Amino acid sequence: MTESRTAVDPDAGTDAAEHWAPPWTPEQRESFYDAIARNQRASWQVAAVTLAGALLVAVIVASLMSPLLYAAAGLVLDLVNLAAPAPDLFEAIGRQIDGVSEGTVTPGAWLKFGVLAALPGMLLMALVLLALARAVRASADVSASGLLLRDLLPGQLEERRFGNVIAEMALAAQVPEPRVRVTHRDALNAAVLGAPDGQPVIVITRRLLQSLDRDQMQGIAAHLVACAANGDLRNGYRVAVAMALFGLMAKMATGFADRTVTRTLLGLALAALSPSPARAAALVGDLANPFGSDVESTPGSAGSSASRVAASRPAALDTSNTLTWREWAWMPLSGPLAMSGFFAGIVSSFVLGPLVALVWRRRKYLADATAVRLTRDPDTLASALSAMQQERGGVLAPAAGHFCVVRDSAGSGSGGGLFAGAIVPFFPSPERRLKALAAQGATVRLVDKPVPLLAWLIGVPVGALLVALMGTVIYLLMVVSVMLSALFTMLPAVALHALLRWVAT
Repeated sequence: MTESRTAVDPDAGTDAAEHWAPPWTPEQRESFYDAIARNQRASWQVAAVTLAGALLVAVIVASLMSPLLYAAAGLVLDLVNLAAPAPDLFEAIGRQIDGVSEGTVTPGAWLKFGVLAALPGMLLMALVLLALARAVRASADVSASGLLLRDLLPGQLEERRFGNVIAEMALAAQVPEPRVRVTHRDALNAAVLGAPDGQPVIVITRRLLQSLDRDQMQGIAAHLVACAANGDLRNGYRVAVAMALFGLMAKMATGFADRTVTRTLLGLALAALSPSPARAAALVGDLANPFGSDVESTPGSAGSSASRVAASRPAALDTSNTLTWREWAWMPLSGPLAMSGFFAGIVSSFVLGPLVALVWRRRKYLADATAVRLTRDPDTLASALSAMQQERGGVLAPAAGHFCVVRDSAGSGSGGGLFAGAIVPFFPSPERRLKALAAQGATVRLVDKPVPLLAWLIGVPVGALLVALMGTVIYLLMVVSVMLSALFTMLPAVALHALLRWVAT
């Protein structure tokens, strides 16, 4: 029971006679049409599961936050009642709870109660989601990437040739021609960037143009145009918005006692009202590191600067056990906000993150197969990937590494940004991509690496145990969230409500 995996032989020569073509049978061969259809189908299937999981988590988090919102609204009505008669929201909520806790309740009544219970939280999350969508869209502007870009120079043969190839591939794909920009970053990579509804911008390093020949650059051009034609910018934008939402929720887990949380919320408001590329990129970089680790996020972002400030702060300042006024003020919010944040962060990191990574892996396979369709020569892309995957120096687009041809050298597999902390790489391994191209006819040298039986015997039970533990942790977090909400939020709110109504009588 071993699965055959493949790897590129680093000692492979360039002579065609030295290459070894795998003995694919006619049944094992796969046309690029079949590969495109298969990866499209798998991508949509995993995307549907991811969307369902994201919606489920959003409803749960909204339900956990709704008691805080209802309490705040009820206390506002109590203050209004001091000057003019106002309805008693706490009494109305009590009647609703009594209605579903006594006697036989129909499914329709339970559904109505559930919708009313989650409604304030869902409305709040919808507003936050709209603000994040504007911020992420603005951060997709190429000017926010931190790259020093220039147009193609007519006097440079490699650049003029690459621009012509891009035009040919765009014509073959029947899409508008993307704009091509060059950067002098020390990386062997290229990417397609831009807003989901704008003109795609292909960014390529000068080093890559000088390192690959025309056939290899044709494969790179076809892959980049395929990404734009397949809607990767649009899908990447949607994924980034979802990850930003759960990054924000995880950020809330640290509480308003942390100054970075207040700064993040202020940045979100400014990015929603005036979404400049620089401000939006700083916000997205901050959300990439919600728990405030020492790993820097996007260069120049608020998250990276906050990490440097925290690292430079004297240790003596953090040894005090005295609670500040911020911590006392945040205490009533610790239940619905802190636990909701931890819940969203854990689910995002260990459930939604891996599912999104699986979707994006399929889209990279899809772009490779589409590139073969455009060039009708799988060796062009396979040869380029073989050369690029040996690269270990330099990063092209720290905030948008998932749009690159190959993963950056940062080792995360995602290239930084909102996907920097993903536990599952967003890129399939170079060996698997080359094996898929070999099945479509590419001639590459492959070496069999069987997976030991012991790895299966250990990995499967451990994986099942981790899934069970994660489900238990999520359930316990929900229980603790409800208890903390009742202890720190509802009890003080009910006491204050009774006092205000007594004063008004």
